[in-house]
Amino acid sequence: MIQNYYPGHPPCCFFNMSDKLTQKEKAKQLYLKGYNIAAIAETIGCTPKTIYNYKKLDRLNGIDWDFLKQVHDLKPSALKGTYSDLIKEILVLAAQDEEYKKSPGFADAMSKHFKNLKSLYPQELALGLVLDLIDKANQYLKEKAPALASQMAKHWQGIKEKIQREIIEADVL
Repeated sequence: MIQNYYPGHPPCCFFNMSDKLTQKEKAKQLYLKGYNIAAIAETIGCTPKTIYNYKKLDRLNGIDWDFLKQVHDLKPSALKGTYSDLIKEILVLAAQDEEYKKSPGFADAMSKHFKNLKSLYPQELALGLVLDLIDKANQYLKEKAPALASQMAKHWQGIKEKIQREIIEADVL
């Protein structure tokens, strides 16, 4: 129950712990949406000092509102890049731990992540497959027809660049 022990102070400064957590979470949500401290205080009915105290309390507990705001404000392209970087880090960790890499949970998680990546990067995925095929064709020629591989060596980069341009320009995916 809200109690106002000091006349002239907003009552939100005095309430039980469960109300305080709710109030602080509301303040944090508004902060992440771009409200400034004064607007948050006015919206939820307390002083700016209370909001600063909420931020400080969370920061002491390892929750930095300013960092969360930066993450919240990421553009979709940056978010896709961050997600890709996370997947790369997971793969690096898995490469160092054979047991983890063999676990069913890892395989299931990676399957889901790759599905997400396919939906985030359809053009890049198609391009990656085409470039892999070109590399495999080049390897095949080196093994089976070295003279032809030698002649083609000067053309592979141009072929890759042309295919890349066409996939991007066509926006076929």
